[in-house]
Amino acid sequence: YKSDVTETDDENSGKLYRLDEEARTLTPVDIQLTNTDCELIVSRGPETKNATVPNLIGNTEAEATSALANLNLRSEVSYRETTNAADVGRVLQQSHASGSTVPEGTVVSIVIGKEQPTEAPTEPPTEPPTEPPTEPTSEEDTTPDEGGGEGDEG
Repeated sequence: YKSDVTETDDENSGKLYRLDEEARTLTPVDIQLTNTDCELIVSRGPETKNATVPNLIGNTEAEATSALANLNLRSEVSYRETTNAADVGRVLQQSHASGSTVPEGTVVSIVIGKEQPTEAPTEPPTEPPTEPPTEPTSEEDTTPDEGGGEGDEG
């Protein structure tokens, strides 16, 4: 924190101003200072507490989210398929490096391994059993149908 005092000899001497850094303006504060000593108390805002991010890799989801909550850190969980059975339900990745310092309340994203769905083996389609062709019993059965209809009408 840095404090600078600027003295001026303009008509506003003895007044206190609030600096709006974002708007880059000075706003007078309703207080008149006299030529007596005064104590000026400056707020730096709420105290920010920090936390050290633990190594979460290999922990279960419950262990990881509990560890983050105990440090006043928030967790965001996503899932990624894995072929390694030992990684299922375990932290594979974390957004902040182990040992890094972050403000309390920071969201730490973790990726949990989930089982990759196994595909059922595909079997070749089965064709219905074929019956051996039967011998025609009469000449009428072997002539092609010319009328497009059924039977010998007409």
